Amino acid sequence: MKNINKIYTKLFVVLFACSAVLLSCEKPVDIQYLDMDPKVVVESVSEVDSVMDIRLTYSRWFLSNESFKEISDADVILKVNGNVVDDITYGKIGESEKIYYTVNSYVPKENDELELTIQVPGEEVVTSSCVVPSKPEVSDLNAEEYYEYREYESWDYMMDTLVIIKDSNYSAEVSFVLNDNPDKHNYYKIEVLGVYDHGVYVNHQAIENCYFELDDMLLTSDIYTIVEGSSEFYGNEFIFSDEKINGQNYPMKLKISNYDYYHEYCHTYYLKISELTEDMYRFLQTKTSSSDELNTMLGAEPTQIFSNIDNGIGIFAVSSPKLIKLDINTNNK
Repeated sequence: MKNINKIYTKLFVVLFACSAVLLSCEKPVDIQYLDMDPKVVVESVSEVDSVMDIRLTYSRWFLSNESFKEISDADVILKVNGNVVDDITYGKIGESEKIYYTVNSYVPKENDELELTIQVPGEEVVTSSCVVPSKPEVSDLNAEEYYEYREYESWDYMMDTLVIIKDSNYSAEVSFVLNDNPDKHNYYKIEVLGVYDHGVYVNHQAIENCYFELDDMLLTSDIYTIVEGSSEFYGNEFIFSDEKINGQNYPMKLKISNYDYYHEYCHTYYLKISELTEDMYRFLQTKTSSSDELNTMLGAEPTQIFSNIDNGIGIFAVSSPKLIKLDINTNNK
């Protein structure tokens, strides 16, 4: 017993000595963070025949918790086909907390050439430009709706028994032909909009993006991360270029799914196909990629977002959407 006590005593002395040596080797290290000067940030994404809004803020360090600082004293000049547009005001829009410069005397038109110049006191002149694209050409539109009924087993923990669940899922198949212009590179965005009447609010309507499926190996392979062995996209916004379909009358088919609980409040669906500028496409492309964060030992690595702003960062672009009301034929399955 005495020998065991001696062994434990020696072991404790050795461990204490090692700890003292290690502690004496500690050296405080100051972590230096990159100190970036704030840049002017321009946010202006508009549509043909709609009001143009421009938001100006200063950039911030991506680890900062501070809110973005609004720029309220800028001189904003917009030229359309070489002519200066007057009547640009500054203030809040509706219930939004964000503050915008609003162009009151002009709405974008197809093929207009736009030049934006922004002078912020104490900063370099910020500039950008874009040409408004034409609306896409679509033909042979067809839409059919149906209900998919399903039955499956589920465990009821309150009743402590296995129960049979029966429900239905509303779906619609939408097919159309996209007539791509062979004379130039084209960039597209597809959305499905639902007009909802929410029963809890009187006379309240809301237009919301609906999720849809697109099974197309040719178009989904470039941008989106698709499950291996599948070509199916599922989301509420699909962007693509005409690189692989240039000049073709390309047939497309997508599927809208909406559970009955939500469908009873949605009385109208629209197919929205927009032609984008190349800058807008690249901006959305990098924004989509940034959602797939690359995790490192220090956390999520920030992704560089495309910018078309000289002496600043951000996006200045106009898209040309074609909004098509879906006349859905009933086809119960």
